[in-house]
Formats: sequence, C-alpha cells, structure tokens
Amino acid sequence: MTTVKFSDAFSGYLLAQQARRVSGNYLALLALSRDYWTTHVGDDELAAITPDHIRRWLLWLGAGDGKGLSGASVNIHYRNVKAFWLWCEREELVEFGRAAIRKVARPAFTEKEPDVLTEAEARQLLKAARNDERDPNAYRNYCILHFFLDTAVRLSELAGLDLRDVNLSEGYAKVLGKGNRERIVPLGLELRQSLSRYRLKYRRSENGEGALFTNDEGERFAGAGVRTMVVRELRAHVPRELRKT
Repeated sequence: MTTVKFSDAFSGYLLAQQARRVSGNYLALLALSRDYWTTHVGDDELAAITPDHIRRWLLWLGAGDGKGLSGASVNIHYRNVKAFWLWCEREELVEFGRAAIRKVARPAFTEKEPDVLTEAEARQLLKAARNDERDPNAYRNYCILHFFLDTAVRLSELAGLDLRDVNLSEGYAKVLGKGNRERIVPLGLELRQSLSRYRLKYRRSENGEGALFTNDEGERFAGAGVRTMVVRELRAHVPRELRKT
C-alpha cells in the first residue's frame, strides 16, 4: 500500500470535498481540524498513526493547557477527522476497516444549560428599561429587550429586521435566520403596541433607512450596538451574574 503523509492525504480530502461543492465555511473548518492535528501530533505517515494518537489529540483539544475547546467543538473536530479517515479507506490509502479512528469512541460531553431570566427578572428588566419614555433611545432599547423576551430571536435576526418585515396588524415578523432561511415569529399584543408607538413617535430615519431599529444618526442599529446595550441593561437591572448564552 502506498506510503502517504497525513497532510498530503488531507489535501486530497479537501479537494474531494471541493468537488462535492460543500460550503466554504465547512472547508475552513476541515482545514482547522487539519491544522490542529499537525500542530499537536505532527505530519506522520498514515500507517504510523494509532488510536492513541487520536485520543491524545482529542484530550489536547479540550484541555485547559491545550486548545481549551468546548466539548461540542471537540466533537466537531472528531467528526471531521473521522470523515477524513473513512475517506482514506475508500481511497485505499489505508487498509479498509483498519483506520485508526475506528477504535476511538466519540468524546462524551455534557452541554451546559444556558442561563435564562426568570419571569420576575424579565418583568423587572422591562420595567427599568421603560423608566424614561421621554428618551427616544431608552424607548427603542425597551422595545428591543421586549422583542427578545417575547420572540427569542437571535441577535443577528433582530438587528437585520426592516420595517417591511414586521406586520403589526397581523401580529408577526419575518426574520432571516441561519443559512439565510426565513421564518415567521409571532408578536404578542403588548409588544405590537410598543412597536407601533416606537415607529410613530421615537424612530429616527435618514435617507429612507428601512431598518426597524435605528441609532442616533437614523441608520440601522447594528448588532454590536445592540449587544452592548443588552449587556449593559442586564448588568444594571438583573441582580445576578449570567453566563454567555
């Protein structure tokens, strides 16, 4: 059987994935798995790589003195390397059924439950945010927090909302989620009333800006600004430490 180094084989694997027209993000993630491998393990010949090499690599990925990745991220790199080894078998770069990965179990990990606000904390947050209705930014921030709590949309989905995406009379909004997939989220009556008031009384707009939530200059209130505002309000009005979610 032909002697092939890990990096050479992985280059062939990447070409095979490109031919399948996989996404650029996936190719970049595969390349990252390759780089993590060569950084820690080296560039040995495939025949010299053992299951112990893979196990030590997985431990290094998750170790505090290694890459310190989360359990979910370690599993992603495990799947990437497993797919690579199975491709090597199909291409007869290693003996079929004898790839080192076959003797390495998928790493077990426990996902942390994300912190969420209690109902009382959510009410307190909205009450504090609505304290000064004379300030256009304060009322906009109240509406944003209300929107998050009412719909559980992602930050990018909220920041990307345009006026045309929100139907207050029918009670729904169209958001663009992961993979550019559009979905419909229902809006409660109280949120619809707040958004209507914001649009009529507080929303700034320059040069025909179509964004629902705008900044002082009348331009789209970008995701970074929204995130900063939300973190500030949480720290000011929620009396406990919240993990990132």
